[in-house]
Amino acid sequence: MSNVECRVPTGGTRASVERLRPTGTLRRPAAAALVLLVLVAVSGCSGRRVTLIQDEYVNTAIHLNRSPGQRTGEPLEVNVVCVYPSDLEKPENALLSPDSSITAQLWFARRPQNPPQPGQFNLPAAQIYLLTDEKDVYGKVVGKALRGAKRDGRAEVTVGGIEFREKGWFKSGSVYSSRSVIYVFARFFDQNGAVLPIAPAKFNPPGSYGNPLRVHVGVRDPAGRAEQFIEIAMNRE
Repeated sequence: MSNVECRVPTGGTRASVERLRPTGTLRRPAAAALVLLVLVAVSGCSGRRVTLIQDEYVNTAIHLNRSPGQRTGEPLEVNVVCVYPSDLEKPENALLSPDSSITAQLWFARRPQNPPQPGQFNLPAAQIYLLTDEKDVYGKVVGKALRGAKRDGRAEVTVGGIEFREKGWFKSGSVYSSRSVIYVFARFFDQNGAVLPIAPAKFNPPGSYGNPLRVHVGVRDPAGRAEQFIEIAMNRE
């Protein structure tokens, strides 16, 4: 293994550090690769934030039998789910692939449990972040369920501490892998209390988006079908 010299001059009145000068067998391509690896590791380990931009009322389909002015909605649970390429090697996680057509209905029916159960997804609790009012949950609670801008008193809700960091040597770059994804699922209900099959916001790969990740949660045609949605509210970098 080669050595790297770092010589600090002691004479003179201006302290300076000479540029790192490789010795032995370390060459410029190897040094450049090392620098790139460090930069990728830093970007993959940094904590992310998620900003949820909510309409005046959310989760209103549960009140579809009310007049439009009375559809004030119910608290909306949101799950932020980090999926790494290694997670997709498990057969039970096949539907978490970025190219799948997974919906919130399927996620909430099959989300991981402790201990793992047959037929459920298999992800560590550390990869699941929840905005919820529930107490007994699998994952990390980072905020309360959304109630809409009117009831929450703010249109934007930001949560932090979202870590996208796959464990293992040379895996920090997975933040840019086409098989990596951060899903944001919203637990919308229909008027019978069943979870609606709404597509999640899908950040694939996560490294192609800035910080915070921005998501819009709302309702289209509030006076009619009250179609619920959650979607990305930012451009790729």
